[in-house]
Amino acid sequence: MMSGIGWRLKMNSELVHPSEDYDTLVRQFRSLQLLLGSKQNQIKLLNEKNGELTRQLLEVHSDVIESERQANAELTNRVLELEQEVEDLKFEIKVIFQ
Repeated sequence: MMSGIGWRLKMNSELVHPSEDYDTLVRQFRSLQLLLGSKQNQIKLLNEKNGELTRQLLEVHSDVIESERQANAELTNRVLELEQEVEDLKFEIKVIFQ
């Protein structure tokens, strides 16, 4: 929620004066309602965009993790192959020098 970020809508009380005329006061109120609705729509759209970007980021992370898993598996297999070659060579040396 935005309050955790510390965002606040501030109105400069020196610049905003409610009208003393009822009709103008009603117009001011309706204008503020429209502004509030607009800001709520902006929040909704930004939250949707945030969700979309979060999903994309998770997909990228998933792809990176899968790629790293594949590379790790290949390297592990190569290490096992080399360890077996070392054991085979040790055995051959032992047979030759016995």
